[in-house]
Amino acid sequence: MVTRRISSATVRAPGHAKGPTDSSRRPSSDATRTRILDAAEELFAFLGYDATSIRDVADKAGVRLALVTYHTGVKEALFDQVVARRASAMAELRNAFLDAALARTRGAPLSIEEIVTGYVHPFVERSSHGGSGWKHYAQLVARLANSPRWGVVISKHYDEVARRYLREMHRALPDLDDLEIHHRFSFMVGTM
Repeated sequence: MVTRRISSATVRAPGHAKGPTDSSRRPSSDATRTRILDAAEELFAFLGYDATSIRDVADKAGVRLALVTYHTGVKEALFDQVVARRASAMAELRNAFLDAALARTRGAPLSIEEIVTGYVHPFVERSSHGGSGWKHYAQLVARLANSPRWGVVISKHYDEVARRYLREMHRALPDLDDLEIHHRFSFMVGTM
């Protein structure tokens, strides 16, 4: 028969803290992930993708290197998650604007002014008044928008909403061809 010695550290009264691994003593997983994404966002915005390492992100976030890869994966996946996080918020705001405007007009075509406002205003408002994270994101998106290298990332996170706004531009300007509508949309995005 094998006997096992049980130490006092193994047996605890119900409700007794478990020690260093107790969830009250370590930051939550979501909070750690947010710190990592915030740090990566700032570094990617100001240093660029190539000049930012996973180690830089870990140092800036104040976490171990292994936690960065645990929460986000490889550098490419981290970068994608940084872009996706705020692109998702932008999509919600832009879609909500269109939904409200189309409900108000009962589906009639919107004016170009309304379309431009619905697409541009959320980004300008957030980057101006949304805190440092949104300012970093605006800097990052400016880098991405001017680089063919990141077209796939931009497309993945922005095209669905862009297509919706392009359809509304077509409805507002039915005499223009697709190429002209795309040029006008690109000009709008560029000035933003």
